[in-house]
Amino acid sequence: MINCSHHCFGCLAQAWGEKRLEPDGDGTNGILIVGDSPWLEEMSQERNFSGASGSLLERCLRRVGVERSACTIANSVWCRAPRLGFYDKPSALSEQVTSQCRPHLDELIEQRRPRVIVTLGGVALRRVCGVTGITARHGYVHASPYGVPVIPSFHPSYILQGNAGMTTALVFDLNRAREIAKGGWTQTPASYVLDDYLGAADYFHKWPELLVVDIETPKSAKLDEEEAEEDESYTILRASMSHTPGTSVSFPWTEPYVSLAREACARAKVVVMHNANFDQPRLEAQGFTFKCVHDSMWEWHFLQSDLPKTLGFVAPFYYDGPAWKHLSEAQPAFYSAVDADATMRVYLGVRAELQRQGRWERWLRHCVEATPILRRMGQRGVLINRERQGELKVRLERERDEKMAQLQREVPPELKPFKVYKRPREGAVERKVRCTKCASEEAVQNGHKAEVHGVDVQTD
Repeated sequence: MINCSHHCFGCLAQAWGEKRLEPDGDGTNGILIVGDSPWLEEMSQERNFSGASGSLLERCLRRVGVERSACTIANSVWCRAPRLGFYDKPSALSEQVTSQCRPHLDELIEQRRPRVIVTLGGVALRRVCGVTGITARHGYVHASPYGVPVIPSFHPSYILQGNAGMTTALVFDLNRAREIAKGGWTQTPASYVLDDYLGAADYFHKWPELLVVDIETPKSAKLDEEEAEEDESYTILRASMSHTPGTSVSFPWTEPYVSLAREACARAKVVVMHNANFDQPRLEAQGFTFKCVHDSMWEWHFLQSDLPKTLGFVAPFYYDGPAWKHLSEAQPAFYSAVDADATMRVYLGVRAELQRQGRWERWLRHCVEATPILRRMGQRGVLINRERQGELKVRLERERDEKMAQLQREVPPELKPFKVYKRPREGAVERKVRCTKCASEEAVQNGHKAEVHGVDVQTD
C-alpha cells in the first residue's frame, strides 16, 4: 500500500487498502466531518467524499452556509475497505483494522483542534463516541473522549439508497454543528422533579390547561413507537407529565401520584401524548378522563409525512438537551422525565410551524376532531356479512380464472412453457401427463389442462 505512515506497518488492511487518503479541507471553520472509509470513487479522485455522496454532502453544506473547503473531512479508516459495508458490523478483523488506524484520526484532531465533530453514519459514531444508533442519536450533542462536542448524522450514501427524506435531518444536523462551531449554540436549562410527591403537587398547583402525559410499561422502552399499540400489556410502571418546556415531573405508578395525575388530566383543557394510540387506552383503563387529546406523533406526521415518527428521532428538531433514549434501564426516572419534556417541545414546535403554514386548523379538523369518532368505530368493530363475503370470493376467483384463460389463448403455443422430465429414479413408475379433455400428451404442451397418472418422478 502506497502513502503509508508509520502507523500502517503491520496492518492487515495493506492487503487491500491500495493507499492512504489524507484529510480534505483546511478546517478553518472548526468543523471536522468524519465518515466510514473511502471507496472506489474516493480512491480514483484521491479525495474523501467524492462522487454522488460527496455531491450530496456539498449541497447540504451550502444550504446551511458552510463551504466544504473550510471543513476538515476525513474517515474512520483512511484506506479502502475490502468490500462495501465491511465496517458496518464489527468483526475481529474490522475491529483490528480500525484500532490500527485509530492514531491517524487522533493525531488529526490534536493538530486541527476542531470546535465540533460531525459523524456521518454508524461506523463513524461508533469510532468517535463508542455508541450506536443513528436514528435515536442524530442531531443531539454528544460528549467525546477528545473533549469536543459531537453531532451524529446520516451518511449521504444511506440517504441516496432510497432515504431521501433523511436529507432534512442531515441539513438540520449540519446547521447545529455550524452553530456550535460559531459559538452561537447554547443548551436550554431543564428542571425535572423526580419521584418527589411534594414537588409534583407543587408543580401542578396551577392546574395547567395544556398538559403532556407519558407512560412507561414493561415493554414500552423496547417497542417501536410507531407500532407500540400492538403491545398487549396494560401494566403501567411509571409516568411523567409536563406543562412547560424545560420542565417535567416523573413518578412511579403508585398512590398518591396516580390520583394527582388523574385529577390533572381531567382538569387540563388539552392533554398531549406522543402516540396516544398506546397511552390513552391504558390510562383510560386506570380511570383517567380527558377533555381533548392531541397526539404529537401524528401532529409531526402531518407536518413531515416522509420521516420517522419516533420521539427519539423527532425530538432534536425542537429539543436541545442530550440524547436519553438509551437510559431507560439505567436512569428510568430521568428517562421518563425527558420523554414528557421532549414531547412538550415537539408539540409546541410543530404547532407553531403548522400555524405559520396555515395548516393548524386543518390538523384540528382532520385529525383531532376525527380521532374520537374513529376510536368509537374501532371499538365497535367492523361488521362482516360472511355469506356475502364468501359469494364475493367465489365470484372474484371465477372472474380471475376466466381472465387467465383469456390471456392464455392470446399466447402463441410455441411460447408457452412446458416441463422436460428427467430419467425417473430406479424403481419409480413413469409419470404420464395427458390432457383431461383429449387425452393427448402433445396437447398439454399447448396449454391444455393436464392430469397426472402414476407416482412423482424427479423433474426440473
